[in-house]
Amino acid sequence: MLIGVELLLPQGEEKTALCKVLRRSVDANGKTTGLYDSNQALNTLLYDVQFPDGAVKQYGANVIALNVLEQVESDGHYTVKLKRILDHCREGNAISKESKYVQTRDGQRKLRQSTVGWKFLVEYTDGKKQWIMLKDLKESNTVEVAEYVADDEVAFAWWAPYTLRKKDRIIAAIKVRARERLTSSGLRCQLL
Repeated sequence: MLIGVELLLPQGEEKTALCKVLRRSVDANGKTTGLYDSNQALNTLLYDVQFPDGAVKQYGANVIALNVLEQVESDGHYTVKLKRILDHCREGNAISKESKYVQTRDGQRKLRQSTVGWKFLVEYTDGKKQWIMLKDLKESNTVEVAEYVADDEVAFAWWAPYTLRKKDRIIAAIKVRARERLTSSGLRCQLL
């Protein structure tokens, strides 16, 4: 059932790689190694897994199954998550700080709302790196981008501070709610 599956597995200390399960591992006598159990957590059959560099290593069926469950959504689609933002750069069409405000018809100054001209270098959990436009990254990873940016550029000033305040309010509300539930159930617990 696991043969042919592609999944991310650790390669080295901090790196992961997209690997493919080739076959069941066999010993010198041609017999499979490990013990089968219908409970995937207890299944210790060994499989040969090939890394992108051609190296083949043995992994237990339980380890493979755990990694597959962590990486595949309920509808069967493989997902790669953002690991971290590495860098960002400004392109020529980014709005300058001097043009930060726009004047409305009634004479008020308002922050210009634009994400044009900014790209971010991101690293995914599978180790791949990619440059992504701010408008796209902001939609999928709003909090991560807001925490990363720390300057008053036009592209960040109109939404990043709001996002961080909102995040803090949500976390505080969850802590209060958890504390109330623990207290009402007779348990005493100190939340950080």
